[in-house]
This record gives sequence, C-alpha cells and structure tokens, in this order.
Amino acid sequence: WNFYPGLPEPFRREFDQVYREHAPELAARLRRWEEQTRQREASMNDSGLFFPVVLHHYEWSARYDTRQYLGLLTTYSDHLALPESRRRKLLDGIAAVLGRHGGAIEKPYHTVLFLAKKPAAPSA
Repeated sequence: WNFYPGLPEPFRREFDQVYREHAPELAARLRRWEEQTRQREASMNDSGLFFPVVLHHYEWSARYDTRQYLGLLTTYSDHLALPESRRRKLLDGIAAVLGRHGGAIEKPYHTVLFLAKKPAAPSA
C-alpha cells in the first residue's frame, strides 16, 4: 500500500486551509499511515488465513506539476464523490497554492509491502 505521510510547509498548511474551506469531510478523514498499517497488519494476522505478516517499508517521492497533481487528485474516489462544483473549487484552490510556489510539488510517499504465506492445507 502507498501511504501519504504529509507535505512539508507551506504546502501542508495551505492545502489544509483549501480542504477545510471546500471539502472539510476529506480533511477530517486523514489518518496517519502508522495507524493504518497497524490495523491492516492486525487484521491479516487475526484472520488466521496467513502466517504472521512481514512488513517492508520504502520511502520515496514523486514530483508533479500543477496539471499532473490535479489529475492525480481526480483519481481519488473521495474526491470524485464530491459534487462537481465543490470539486472544481477544491481543485482551483489547490492549483492556486501550487501556482504561488512554483507550479509544482514534490509529494512524499511511504510504501508498505505486506508479505504473508497461507498456512498449508491440513492433511486428510
């Protein structure tokens, strides 16, 4: 899974303001990647369907210009679920922030690879 560990200042602060203004329900849904990872690992371990899960972590980033970043946001189901007028205002606000800071953003990612084996089938 790819997680979004957050943005450096001033992007984080300015994007937070845009989200609070145009899509507060999205801003409120952000959870830390550590919490999500623990929940997924526990769910897999507790299911009994896998041996204990082994996690591998990878840090990386991708640079997006304004067009690319807005295109990325429009692939997110929670953004697509917004009414068109609100989504447009949100994207316009994000574009304005990017425009004030050189028209591009370096977005950090934290990728967690979950490895697990299914237990062997019982012998009959």
